[in-house]
Amino acid sequence: MFIEEGLKLNDQLTIPYLWMVIGGVVIVIILIVIIRMLSKGKRNKYQKQLDEIESRRNELLSSDVESNLAKLRLFERSAVLEERYQAWIKSWHEVKHELTDTVIGMQLDLEDNIESRQYKDFAEKAEDITKQLDILSMTITDMQQDIELCMNSEEKIQSQLAETKNFYDQLMKLYSSNLKVLGTHADKIQNQLMKTQDMFHELTMTMKDENKEREAQLFEEIKADLTRLSTILNELPKALVLLNNMILPGLNELKETYGAMRVDGYQLHGLDIAGRIESYEYQLQGIENHIDELHLDSVENSITVLKRGIEETMAILEREHTVREETMTLLKEIEDKMELLRGSREQIAASWNEVSQRYETNIEDHEQFQIFTDNVLEIENQFVVLHVKCTEKQDSYIVLLDQLKTLDYAIKQANHVADGINQKIDILQKDETHVRKQFEQLRYMIHESKRKIARIDVSVLPNDYFLKLDEAVASLGDIEKQFDIQPLNVKRLTELLDIAQHLVIRFFKDTNMIVKTVLLTERAIVYTNRYRSAEFIDDQLKKAEFLYSEGDYSEALDIALTALEEVEPGMYDMLLQLYEEKLQTA
Repeated sequence: MFIEEGLKLNDQLTIPYLWMVIGGVVIVIILIVIIRMLSKGKRNKYQKQLDEIESRRNELLSSDVESNLAKLRLFERSAVLEERYQAWIKSWHEVKHELTDTVIGMQLDLEDNIESRQYKDFAEKAEDITKQLDILSMTITDMQQDIELCMNSEEKIQSQLAETKNFYDQLMKLYSSNLKVLGTHADKIQNQLMKTQDMFHELTMTMKDENKEREAQLFEEIKADLTRLSTILNELPKALVLLNNMILPGLNELKETYGAMRVDGYQLHGLDIAGRIESYEYQLQGIENHIDELHLDSVENSITVLKRGIEETMAILEREHTVREETMTLLKEIEDKMELLRGSREQIAASWNEVSQRYETNIEDHEQFQIFTDNVLEIENQFVVLHVKCTEKQDSYIVLLDQLKTLDYAIKQANHVADGINQKIDILQKDETHVRKQFEQLRYMIHESKRKIARIDVSVLPNDYFLKLDEAVASLGDIEKQFDIQPLNVKRLTELLDIAQHLVIRFFKDTNMIVKTVLLTERAIVYTNRYRSAEFIDDQLKKAEFLYSEGDYSEALDIALTALEEVEPGMYDMLLQLYEEKLQTA
């Protein structure tokens, strides 16, 4: 019984125990895994640090120092540069030795620590390697900067030297291609090119001696010489071609043309051709001197100016040749114009003499006539002088043609003045004729007015009628008196004519109005008499007849027409319209 109970109790105790055992094993396994993971992470950490050291070492080994030293080896090195170059080579080898031997050894030691999991001194050893790499990096950086500065300086100098030499080679080719054109100037240019070549040699020696100050000075001198030689080699051939192919032939042609025209009888006075040629020869000598001295800065411009001057003078000679016929033609035309101007002057003088005696003229008109006369005399004198010059060829035809054109214009102006004087003379004569004609017309109008009044049977006329007649007659009398005054004042005559026209026409119109009013009044009274048996008509006609006898014809006409309207409506308007029409035609 106890055994069975013990077995039961044992069974009951075994189950929890087994779970405890299993749990302990699991915990041990987890701890082992964690430990292994921690150990592996630590190893990875140190391995990563070691890899970074290796990467940095490789980076330092792959710097540009070695490639730049290889480039520098190709340069032409001076003694000083060679010494620096060897120092850089030595320093680089030492750095490479440190990187490939010392640093690698320290790296291998760290790898052993990682493999054996001995991390106690790892951080210290890694720090030592890092410090060593920092020192080597600084050394490489300083070396690289020095090499790059040297290379840049050398490359700049070498580039400058190559560029300058290329410039020199181009000038040598240009010199060779222009040897024929340069002629006697070739030796001078060759000497300057040889001098520049010597300066190149000195520059090479100076570069080897590392004399930077003298090196820079030589570069500037060589550039200045090459620039000057470039100007010479580019400008001199052009200048010589222009000189030999255009200036000299052009000047010689100008001299020959000038000489030939003198032989042909051309008188070139006033054109100063000889002075121009002398000036061109002087300019040519100056240009040749500048070319001989190789001073070409302003030669091209001087040649251009000289060329233009020669061409202009040649054009003058050509024009002198072509204008001869034009000059002689114009001279003949002016001869004909002068003949007409003389005739005009004589005719104007005679007319003016007659006009000045017959008419009263002002000072301005006399001055204008005198100026015209003086101008014509001056023009005649100029024509005589120019005619002699043209026929005897005393001046160049160009100068003579200009003088003839000026004279021709003066003749034209004189003719214009003559037309003005003739117009004034004509106006004076026409004004007198007009005044006389109008005067006769006004006299006829007064005579006709008197005749009309005499034809009607009236005993009484308006009070102001004879006053207007007297004023009209008096105005004509003023004109007649003015006609008797010598010389005639045409202006005053014109003023008096205006007054007389106003007074005579007023009197003439009044006369016509009176005549027509009288006649119409008589007809109206006679026509209305047929109705006189009517008392009203009889009274009105008596009033009209009384007013008629008193000379109040207009009022008499109105009363007669009003009475007639009473017996014959519409007759008043018809007769009144007839009356007004007669007044309008008066």
